Amino acid sequence: MVQRPYWLLNVRPVVWLGQISYSLYLWQQLFAYGEHPKPWYFVLFAVVLASASYYLVEQPMLRLRERRSREKMVALAHAA
Repeated sequence: MVQRPYWLLNVRPVVWLGQISYSLYLWQQLFAYGEHPKPWYFVLFAVVLASASYYLVEQPMLRLRERRSREKMVALAHAA
C-alpha cells in the first residue's frame, strides 16, 4: 500500500525522471559542476542529453542483452 505522502513518486514525470536517472547522473557532471556558476537552463541541456542517451543507447543495449539472454536459453534448452 502506497502511503499518502509518497503519491508524488508515482506521478508520470517523476517516474520518467527515475527511468533516465542513470543517464542524467552521467550527463549532469558536464553541466552542473565547474569553477563558475552555470545558468539554470544547463539543467535542461543535461535532461535532454540524458533522455537521448537513455532512448538511443541504454534502451537498445538492454534489448540486445535481453535478446542474447533468450537466445542463450534456447540454445541451452536444445543442447540438453
